Amino acid sequence: MNDKAYGTFLDTIKTRALIKPGARVLAALSGGSDSVVMLHMLTRIRDEYSLTLEAAHINHMIRPTAGRDERFCRELCERWGVPLHIRRIDVPALSREKKIGLEECGRRVRYEAFEEIMAARSLRLCATAHNRDDNAETMILNFVRGASARGMSGIPFVRGALIRPILDIKKADVLSYAKSHGLAFVTDETNADTSYTRNFVRGELMPLIERMNPSFADAAARSAALFSRDEAYLAAEAKRALSRGEDFTSYIKFPLEYLRTLPEAVLSRVVRLSCVRVCGAEPDFTATERAMSAIYEKSGNYAETLIGGAALECAYGGAYFIREIKPESFAVSVDKDEDTLYFPAAGLKISYKVENYSINFKKFNGILYMDYDIMTSEAFFTERKEGDVFEPFGGAGKRSVKRFMQDNRIPSFLRGRLPVLRCGGDILWVCPVMRPARKAAVTKDTKRVICFRVSKTDENNTSDKGAFFNAQGS
Repeated sequence: MNDKAYGTFLDTIKTRALIKPGARVLAALSGGSDSVVMLHMLTRIRDEYSLTLEAAHINHMIRPTAGRDERFCRELCERWGVPLHIRRIDVPALSREKKIGLEECGRRVRYEAFEEIMAARSLRLCATAHNRDDNAETMILNFVRGASARGMSGIPFVRGALIRPILDIKKADVLSYAKSHGLAFVTDETNADTSYTRNFVRGELMPLIERMNPSFADAAARSAALFSRDEAYLAAEAKRALSRGEDFTSYIKFPLEYLRTLPEAVLSRVVRLSCVRVCGAEPDFTATERAMSAIYEKSGNYAETLIGGAALECAYGGAYFIREIKPESFAVSVDKDEDTLYFPAAGLKISYKVENYSINFKKFNGILYMDYDIMTSEAFFTERKEGDVFEPFGGAGKRSVKRFMQDNRIPSFLRGRLPVLRCGGDILWVCPVMRPARKAAVTKDTKRVICFRVSKTDENNTSDKGAFFNAQGS
């Protein structure tokens, strides 16, 4: 019996550490030759690896023979002692509703179903049956559409919980394995329909390319490995650069001069990663190029939307990747002796505490102190409002809050998000500038102070909060 394919499978899972002893694996099972062969190979290592092995079949309800495939998978899993989970999803109806292509809709619902099953069954890995020919087809598709090194890296062996244990096996070897082991499988008759993009690549383009290079799938695998190696390095450099940014959850701030030192290959990835971080989506090539051009070349302030939900603003020596948020009014009371208030749109939280004050009171850097007893009516934080005026302590008289923010180099996107402390019709503080209003400044006659500390919303200050406040001598 020719077990060349099985040997490749074993080598792949060992050298790439895809499956370890005790793994809990969900196998994606369509009933086609690839998935049947993969499941058969997994059953062969089930005892040796002490696997928890289950399978999932997604009936897309596209073809009249979809029920036949479902029955085949059920009977196969019963014979092999593999628990099977079946989901029936009307993909044609869903694709019309979502206004997306049939292939893309089917792909999305498959992976969503796999995630749900894995969560319900406490399974940690999902094995899909992509082979070496599939990888070559994917590279062709990506190249035709326009791809970076990431796209030309083809199908990864591992992506999160997804593993591809037969990715190094060619289709011909998959079929040879099925024949030598007497494995039955079903054939999707739509595979011959070249109106589907991937089928066109498989049925029309691949035969032409293989006339030039019969070993094209192997050559593509080598190229994918090289692209993947380069992409891994550039991605690591981009991740390292991303760590130089200050993450305020709703926006990320970089020193503009630092970004200008980055090579284009790294900066483009930083732009994409930053947008993903703030809004969960990547900008396209054109938007990424615009952002890079602005960072490298623009002088003065600059702002534009990169993708729905994310924008770039360059101002005051900083580059800000911003989650676009519809401005909302807010009013947050300062009505306790101690509390922590959260302002997620600004990416900030403010902790405060009221303390007795004397001439020996010890002050700390990074803390704003105000005379608490001038707050004779309710104090609360709101957003900046049109016409707001502020008289800062140590300043040259009153000025508009907008001008005060500009003078303190606060970028325009942030001005409407920052909390402003109000009391009795007066503005006592424009956060996060550490200057109170003149009337709220601490003097020799102050009896009680309110101490404010500003930090990022993702910072955990539980431990140092007690240390700081207790050091005030209360």
